[in-house]
Amino acid sequence: MLDFGKRVEVTDDDDAGRVAGAMYEPAEYAFVGLVVRRGAMAARDIVVPAEHVSGITEDRVSLALTVEQLERLEDFRMHRYVDPASDFEPTNSVDSSGVIVGATPAVWTGEPTNAPTVGGAPLVVEEIGNVPEGAVAFSPGQEVLTQEGAPLGQVRRLAYEGEQFAGIIVSPEDVTDWGRLVASALVLEVAVDDLVIALDPASFEALPEVLFS
Repeated sequence: MLDFGKRVEVTDDDDAGRVAGAMYEPAEYAFVGLVVRRGAMAARDIVVPAEHVSGITEDRVSLALTVEQLERLEDFRMHRYVDPASDFEPTNSVDSSGVIVGATPAVWTGEPTNAPTVGGAPLVVEEIGNVPEGAVAFSPGQEVLTQEGAPLGQVRRLAYEGEQFAGIIVSPEDVTDWGRLVASALVLEVAVDDLVIALDPASFEALPEVLFS
């Protein structure tokens, strides 16, 4: 089963990173890919399509890739900038700072601290997930909200029935040894840093607790 923190190996490195996210097609929750985190201090999250996953065991995920091929895959997190100036007109080009201004909103793949400007006006950043069309991504620490926006906790683990994805395990922010199982059918919307479920706080609190081993 796929879960966060599992070691990732490639053909020329038996410790190429850790699983930092899992992507599924929400209708049947078929597995479509994972997010691999490489590095510690300057970590990079990489999108790995399911076609590159050659095996999943209790302690590792194997990829049919070399380190070089893994590094050439796309980043999971990108930064989108929306120009605040009403007279801004996209120019279908890439300026000297690297911002792609051919579309609205523009997409920037650099660091937020190096945010570009247009005509001296800073662009407003929004972090977006590079998720395949029609898929959703779950990652540790995603905030779980009610439909009214009330916080319920954070995603800690993924849950399975056999090999089939069954849902997420959600814990209060300061709890790390137990959580509550939220079935996949109750997940309504998934964004990069949060998701919405079809439960109110009382219904969520009534879910059984799951202890982490």
